[in-house]
Amino acid sequence: MTQFQTASHEEQMRIMTEARLAQAEAVIDGVVAVFDILGRIVRPVVRVFSGLGSAIAHRYAVNQTYVELANLSDRELDDIGISRYDIRAVAEGIFSRPETQTAELVVLPAPVKAQDAKIVDETLDRAA
Repeated sequence: MTQFQTASHEEQMRIMTEARLAQAEAVIDGVVAVFDILGRIVRPVVRVFSGLGSAIAHRYAVNQTYVELANLSDRELDDIGISRYDIRAVAEGIFSRPETQTAELVVLPAPVKAQDAKIVDETLDRAA
């Protein structure tokens, strides 16, 4: 083949196939680049909305807890160890019980029955 001769049909097909592959790779690279740019733009926006959604869900749960506790009677609140004043703190998750001093166990003598006192007196009289 000289410089001016045309390539064979197989050679032309090979060249066209390589050109199409190169073109497809360029398109794919362009699409990847576009999605990369979009990802860099969209990720922060998604994070903002995700955080906003979490905050809304948390606020809803706090309000729901507040309403449920507010609907309890004072007796029911006392049973679970909180007062009406504590409801907001419990709903917000910041409630803590104050430290209380533990009561000492005081053992009181058993009441003495008259019959028991008589037995004790008789026993003491015999011993004397």
